[in-house]
Amino acid sequence: MPGVIVPTSGQELKIEDKEGNTVYRYVVYKAQAEDTIKALRRKGYTSRVFSYDRAAWDKENEQRLVLKDEL
Repeated sequence: MPGVIVPTSGQELKIEDKEGNTVYRYVVYKAQAEDTIKALRRKGYTSRVFSYDRAAWDKENEQRLVLKDEL
């Protein structure tokens, strides 16, 4: 899939579970995102589209803090 994954976009996020699974971030062109996800699934990787929205993240984080305080 040359040309779909942006060069040097692969980045390990240093998030790992107890089974040794690791999270990576790759930047791909939006028009090719679905094709990239299908290709990664065929290779045995789980992937998903993520769109960053700071306002939504802040709102969700506030709700998380409220629930944490209630518990």
